[in-house]
Amino acid sequence: MATAGRTSQSSRPPARIRSRRLLTAGVMRTEVTLAAGERGAENAAMSTVLKDVLSLGAAERLQLLEEIWDSLTATPEAIPVTDAQRKELARRRRAHSRDPRAAKSWEEVRAKLVHRR
Repeated sequence: MATAGRTSQSSRPPARIRSRRLLTAGVMRTEVTLAAGERGAENAAMSTVLKDVLSLGAAERLQLLEEIWDSLTATPEAIPVTDAQRKELARRRRAHSRDPRAAKSWEEVRAKLVHRR
């Protein structure tokens, strides 16, 4: 898988999206096809990184996860939105336009979640 922050190389063809499959309601997994020459190197590098990450303690992995998430949210335009996600957002906007009073504030939602415990 291509990594963020890597400079593009002219001899390296861009990765292509091979398929998308539904993981859970509204969540899609995208598989990336890499050029044959870089597949082995990328897999080896990812395997090494994964071993290093898994050797960390739970708190360190959570911190790393937060840092990765922050790096992704810093450039939201780099994260692709699927057609299904666009349709769902449009549906929710229409529903809100029809009845804005049906929306719940974060405080209401949080209070309900806390009450469930």
